[in-house]
Amino acid sequence: MLTRRSFARLQIQLPCLVQARSVSFPPKPIEPAPEDCCQSGCKVCVWELYAEELSRWKAQVAPGEELQVEKNGEPRVGELFKAPTEEPVGLAAFRELEQRLNAQQDFVPSSHSGSEGD
Repeated sequence: MLTRRSFARLQIQLPCLVQARSVSFPPKPIEPAPEDCCQSGCKVCVWELYAEELSRWKAQVAPGEELQVEKNGEPRVGELFKAPTEEPVGLAAFRELEQRLNAQQDFVPSSHSGSEGD
């Protein structure tokens, strides 16, 4: 069972483990929850902010992954803290919804001029 004391010790040891291998990783950005987005088409959406933070995080993590070495058969730190290669599902769904809404706004139905007795 994980007690408060062991959890605190784990939090202290993990950064030491990462730093002992001469690699330090910034924390991965937290993906917004569905209720964090108001769905009103804000200019600055939480999903867009998350995408920017995630791309910055990936750029910071990528150089450090190259410096890691395997030691005593343990998994490399990069395998423990690997940046995701695909776009998060929530962000992909948001982008798709945004594209559909923009397409609907661009579409203006035209009247049929030939249908009324021409």
